[in-house]
Amino acid sequence: MRLLKYVPQIACAAILLIGSFSATLALGQVINSALTMPNPTFTSSTNGAGGPIDYGGAATFTIMVSVPAGVANATGVTLNGVFAPGNSTPQARVTGFGAGALGAGCVNPDPASPGNPNSFQCTIGGLDDGAAPVRRTVVVRLAAPTSSAGPCPPVVNSSFMVTASATNALPVPRTVPGPDTEDFADLSVSLSGPEGANVGDTVRFNVTITNFGPCRAENICASNGNAAVGLVFVSNAGGCTRPYGACSTGSARYNPSSECGFSTSPTAPGGFLDPGQSFNITSTYTIDVLPRSVTSIGDSNEVDIVSDTNLINFAAHSQSALTSTLVQQETSCSVAGTGGSSIAVVGLVVLVAYALNRRRRS
Repeated sequence: MRLLKYVPQIACAAILLIGSFSATLALGQVINSALTMPNPTFTSSTNGAGGPIDYGGAATFTIMVSVPAGVANATGVTLNGVFAPGNSTPQARVTGFGAGALGAGCVNPDPASPGNPNSFQCTIGGLDDGAAPVRRTVVVRLAAPTSSAGPCPPVVNSSFMVTASATNALPVPRTVPGPDTEDFADLSVSLSGPEGANVGDTVRFNVTITNFGPCRAENICASNGNAAVGLVFVSNAGGCTRPYGACSTGSARYNPSSECGFSTSPTAPGGFLDPGQSFNITSTYTIDVLPRSVTSIGDSNEVDIVSDTNLINFAAHSQSALTSTLVQQETSCSVAGTGGSSIAVVGLVVLVAYALNRRRRS
């Protein structure tokens, strides 16, 4: 859903900047520069597919410059650029460059604009005509917000403005779309169930999934990680009647016909949860048979949630909830049967032995 939602922005943001320079054949004679547009290389490291920057994540923008074959070499080549982040809160900003050759000769801010932290300069030097393009990569990061309060942030179009220049060629300016900011939601799950049960019992757990905002959470999916020995899933009721899912990482994130996903509208194609809304689910399990050598065991139950919307948790909110139930053999002498204390078990044995000894004496 997220990738489908941002296809237009991704297509725009994925433009690769190329400045191709020519050189002079004689003193004062300048040959017009030529530009080409190769395959896109804009990427966002947080989702691996390019497009919007997730809050707390990073994106990269690659600039390529070359000289067409058949003209003279270019000398003194530099790239001067500025990133315009738009009005996102907090704002994305330039934080550095690619490793190794991808950041060679690059500085931030641009010495010509020392007061602008989003400006940069890359000194390339000489370029031979017809040679492979020289690449430089600029890294942009978007800080995570400090709370979920306030309205859902708008999708803000940013831009890169870069000018490639040389001592013997005309400057080549380019302005291209940059990454977009991402909406986010504080989505939390809570889980409660019985503290104790016996083998063979039917037990129920209550699950609540809440969106604390500020944006709608789309394509929510819930998965269930039970202990290998313990709870056997039977059914879900309430907000979801399907079983827990595998919650794939593709789009859509869950299969609404077979997995437990949630929607405020029965016709919603992917499922969503608006800010301030919750889903309540009752999950039913049976207690599996324990080995005869085991008198009691703590069975864990876990529910995890994911969403195509960027999730950021605040306060005590979490995308994972865990609880434990003490399961006992019904016919065994367990610790819990004597008040939960091993000392009580020892004391009971001592009292029985003392009573039998007095009976023999009498």
